[in-house]
Amino acid sequence: NIATVGLEALHALADRMRALGLHAQLWMPCSDFVAAAPELLRLRLPLVLDHMARCDASAGLENAAFQTLLKLLRDEDMWIKLVPHRASSHFPDYDELKPFHRAMVTARPDRALWGTDWPYVRMGDATPDAGHLLDLFDAWTPEEYRRSILVDNPAALYGFA
Repeated sequence: NIATVGLEALHALADRMRALGLHAQLWMPCSDFVAAAPELLRLRLPLVLDHMARCDASAGLENAAFQTLLKLLRDEDMWIKLVPHRASSHFPDYDELKPFHRAMVTARPDRALWGTDWPYVRMGDATPDAGHLLDLFDAWTPEEYRRSILVDNPAALYGFA
């Protein structure tokens, strides 16, 4: 995939990224992220975990990797993108991810982001409808956090005026 780099390249780019005010967006399974977290945090870059950190819903909320992820979200310079469809095979409602979504939002509502992941590449019959994704976000997210996640948090991360 030409749009990604490995962790080795991220180490080489970290100083320049930090100087430019960039963040590292990571698409990796939750357990892999948790294992690499000490190394990644030493880079002193904001970390954005894509697709709900690809948490393993079948392992449950009490899974050690997911609980460590929540602790890292609360304590570190990290962000979570609440994009369910590549973290789930339960198209189109992704119901098994709802409790994970809630746990992530509750852990750090000021560091949660929402998106559609458009354009939908190589998804075939599992291509989501952006409107339905927004409906799920609305149903899964407590009202008091919606503006932060949709407006304030992206503005803070991306430096929008």
